[in-house]
Amino acid sequence: MIKNLVQEFKPFLSIFIMIASLFTVVFFQMEERRMNYELLKLNKELKLTLEKRRLEEISLAKFSRPERIEKEIRVRTAFSDPSLTQIIHMSGGQAFERVAPKKSGVIVQ
Repeated sequence: MIKNLVQEFKPFLSIFIMIASLFTVVFFQMEERRMNYELLKLNKELKLTLEKRRLEEISLAKFSRPERIEKEIRVRTAFSDPSLTQIIHMSGGQAFERVAPKKSGVIVQ
């Protein structure tokens, strides 16, 4: 009796296993496609971020040029070039005095 019952359910069981395996294959294909779309989205985001970083580096390079910094200092403060007789104090406590250049062009300490 149990063998007859098993024999009756074998076709249904085999069809169920086939359908389940097909659904599993379809599910994995859908997951693969979803992951590919997510990867594509992340690659686009990475490219945009790298482009933004490159533009920011260019902007920083423009703003940190010595000529631009000097111009901003001259505009905002009363900065001027040191004259030939002006004493310039360097860090470390040493004082250097600019004198009119002689033939040798040496700065006197």
